[in-house]
Amino acid sequence: YNPKLAAKRLVTYWKIRAKIFGDHKAYLPMKLNGAMQNDLNFLREGILVHSGEDAYGRPVLIHESYRLKAIHVENDRDQLPRSLFYTLHHISVNSPSTQWNGYVIVNPAKSYDMASFDFKMVKTALAVLKDAMPTKLAVDHVLAGPSSQNIFLSVVIPICKALMNRHVRQRLVIHTNHDADAIKILTERYGLSKALLPVSVGGTHSFENHGKWITRQIRHDNGLPEIEEYPEED
Repeated sequence: YNPKLAAKRLVTYWKIRAKIFGDHKAYLPMKLNGAMQNDLNFLREGILVHSGEDAYGRPVLIHESYRLKAIHVENDRDQLPRSLFYTLHHISVNSPSTQWNGYVIVNPAKSYDMASFDFKMVKTALAVLKDAMPTKLAVDHVLAGPSSQNIFLSVVIPICKALMNRHVRQRLVIHTNHDADAIKILTERYGLSKALLPVSVGGTHSFENHGKWITRQIRHDNGLPEIEEYPEED
């Protein structure tokens, strides 16, 4: 434990929180009915999904970047960084082991809408990943597929790498094989079951599962008890 580094990260946490939420919401509770009160619809889009924990007890986040559209960026370029901040805050508070084991990102990236790319948004989201949270990224799986024309791989990744620190760059794993082969590698080598991986790449985690997570978060943030079955989101 290094108190100086911990203090520095705490200061950075609040700087980034104030930047992306604004002074009027940054100091509200980090809940869907607090600081995230205007971002629930964005969360429902399924661009960033918490699908569960891998075989090593690490939370798994699915970043379905192809769901991000230009309209999201035009309306508010900080929606994605805020959603990432909220999700990482949630797993840091509710899964203390994450601070030691880290978390995993799975990024299906066979298709990408370049109209949604915004340099400032990407830079802010990476700042949240790098500097804001007590928990660290363990690995980021980019499922790019075998196509040599993959725009995410050829354009977005090089830009992101230039903005990443060494810690994040070293945890970037790019898969350029077919979905079935990638799934096999993720399950056998990295402890990611198909239930944690999105349907879009051959997993079984569906949009319905995300709706149940949203419902659970709404109940949690409103102080309501958990229930065994969650109704589907409209």
